[in-house]
Amino acid sequence: GSMAYASVIGFLSYQHAQRRAEARETLRVSEERYRIITEHAADLIGLVDAEGRWIYASPSHRALLAAYDLEPGVSAFRCVHMEDFRRTQEAFRGAVDTGAPFRARLRLLAADGKQRFLEMTGQPVTDSGKVTRVVLVSQDVTELQRQLERNEIAAHAFERMSEAVLICSAEGRIVSVNRAYSEITGFAAAEGVGQPEKDFRSAMQPPAFYDELYAEVIRSGKWVGTVWSKRRDGNLYRESRTVSAVRDDAGQITHYVTIFFDISRSLPAAATA
Repeated sequence: GSMAYASVIGFLSYQHAQRRAEARETLRVSEERYRIITEHAADLIGLVDAEGRWIYASPSHRALLAAYDLEPGVSAFRCVHMEDFRRTQEAFRGAVDTGAPFRARLRLLAADGKQRFLEMTGQPVTDSGKVTRVVLVSQDVTELQRQLERNEIAAHAFERMSEAVLICSAEGRIVSVNRAYSEITGFAAAEGVGQPEKDFRSAMQPPAFYDELYAEVIRSGKWVGTVWSKRRDGNLYRESRTVSAVRDDAGQITHYVTIFFDISRSLPAAATA
């Protein structure tokens, strides 16, 4: 009986040791995978304590911050722009208090002195019902932000131009017009956008004229000339018009851009009669 008991105990101990070894190996493999992911990910991945101090920062952070800013125990928010600091801290604090994830856009003062824009997501980690750590995943969206700013400036300039601008797709549908277009022609943007451009051509020129015009644009990339046009109210005016083709990297036409302005106001009365 003693031998049998000892054998059973030995077998159970062996099984337990095996399970512990397998668990340790599974944990090692999991940690290795996590390390590979975090060390090669383009995103900024970090782990901070409930006070917002670094526990771990992925190597991708080194492209933005100095080594001493990433040391364990250092505040993960010390390089946040002063105008965004309080808002970011409040979002983090709310996540710690409630256990709910947070999302914030912030500016970071990088080690090179330049300002970077980040999209940050914080995922709280609980232990016995209490948030003890927060996983921070951030993306550097600086180039996207700058492109948005450039687009905003371009859109502002587009609307402020004194010349009318008409943008069409390669299929000939109106994509966009600016304010000057509406002021000169009398057609509101809502009347034209989405409609075929040919529906807004002036009947002062025969269809063959427009066929030749666009054939020239396809051949050389641009057509420049003057034409007679009719406003929405039926009044005639003379315009100077430029039509250009926009091509993609493969050389295919994606859009046509027409720019024109009213020159009849500057002509002598006899010339417009």
